[in-house]
Amino acid sequence: CPQLEALSSTGPGRLPTPSARGKFGAFATPPRVMSVVRRRRREYWTLIGGPRPRWRCAVTHELSPKGDRRRTQIMDAAVKLFGEAGYRSTSLRDIATRVGITHPGLLYHFNSKEDLLLAVLARRDEEDFVRFGMIGLPPATGLGRLLDLIAANAERRTIVELFTQLSAEATDPGHPAHDHFTRRYRDVVAGLTHNLEEIGREGHLRDGIDPGCAARRLVALMDGL
Repeated sequence: CPQLEALSSTGPGRLPTPSARGKFGAFATPPRVMSVVRRRRREYWTLIGGPRPRWRCAVTHELSPKGDRRRTQIMDAAVKLFGEAGYRSTSLRDIATRVGITHPGLLYHFNSKEDLLLAVLARRDEEDFVRFGMIGLPPATGLGRLLDLIAANAERRTIVELFTQLSAEATDPGHPAHDHFTRRYRDVVAGLTHNLEEIGREGHLRDGIDPGCAARRLVALMDGL
């Protein structure tokens, strides 16, 4: 997303830090940046052909800025607890206690633990797409964005721990995130395979490299298999 990179002072693919936001306030995002972010979010949900993100629409009552902040706090706590103890060993009461609210108060924002888990996963995928989205970029540039994602993951231990824990648990077909991870791995491998095929057609892939096999190995390497 060139527009986003041009507006960011922290390098390619990164959103401005609070200190870089100047007159827009310590925690505000410049309107031009937000317009790019909103467009990238629309692109993501159009691309996967899914509904609006569940972390935005899991509740039926009217949303408010205060409610959005509370839902963000709940998801942040869920990320930490799911990563520390696993999805199955974490209860909604544990998460509510971590946030400092009651169990019924949490259920006001998320109807079930499954809803909360899917909201956390949807938020992670959406944020990664907005920040590192490779759709519409030249194949070599897209793979470069993948390196940016790997570098960012090295700095966010909590979300990586959550992903590792859940991806292992979700091998069980009965796990609520099983379909999510199955679809995610299928789509990631397909996208990488396409990029490597295009690079090969341009003459930049070493002879004897099978794009599909290389894509699967790259995903396995990234996820520490």
